[in-house]
Amino acid sequence: MTTLIDQIQCHLRLHVKLFRGGFRIFLDHWTGAVSSSYGRSVASTFSIVLNQIVLHPSRHIENISYLSLHDKAQIMRWNSTAPERVERTIHEVISDQVTSRPGAEAIHSWDGSMTFESLDRASSILALHLRDMGVGPEVFVPLAFSKSKWYIVAMLGVLKAGGACKYQSFFWRGGLGHEEGFALGRNSTLTEISPSLGPSPSSRSSPTPCSSRQRKDHALLT
Repeated sequence: MTTLIDQIQCHLRLHVKLFRGGFRIFLDHWTGAVSSSYGRSVASTFSIVLNQIVLHPSRHIENISYLSLHDKAQIMRWNSTAPERVERTIHEVISDQVTSRPGAEAIHSWDGSMTFESLDRASSILALHLRDMGVGPEVFVPLAFSKSKWYIVAMLGVLKAGGACKYQSFFWRGGLGHEEGFALGRNSTLTEISPSLGPSPSSRSSPTPCSSRQRKDHALLT
């Protein structure tokens, strides 16, 4: 058994050794693949999870804490110096970059790049369209498409319109996105974002009411 284990290239191994008075658990790792700090983090996480399982065997897995004292201390060290609070919105900060360096690259993505000027123009066109559709304060807009440079445009457009956004992954069925646990309201509207971002993106109403509440929701697709 020892020969077989030694032949297997394991970056991290867990050893359980039995003694007369109990047992001990050891965690071995290759420092060339797993750093010492990361190895300690893995060991401390394993320890706190195992202790909770042993002491509370009926506890559901979603109620088990994975944050060890070691990791908590590390997080506190990382955040020991708090950044200066900025009382501005993210799109206002980006607007400063548009003014100071419009031709600089703002987005570098797998599907292309955009300058601050082009990002500002595209997101502003979308924001105007969303406002015409009723997007504003207290309106939630899921962003339902694969992450790309257009995700940033959509997010910024929603924020400029005054709404709130959240990434929402969709399974595509018959051209309309659906995901378990996601429902659009009675007056919901799906808006497509095309790469050209013309002034009148196509819209279509949700064919099947999914909620009895009288509200208006929007989902951005691409």
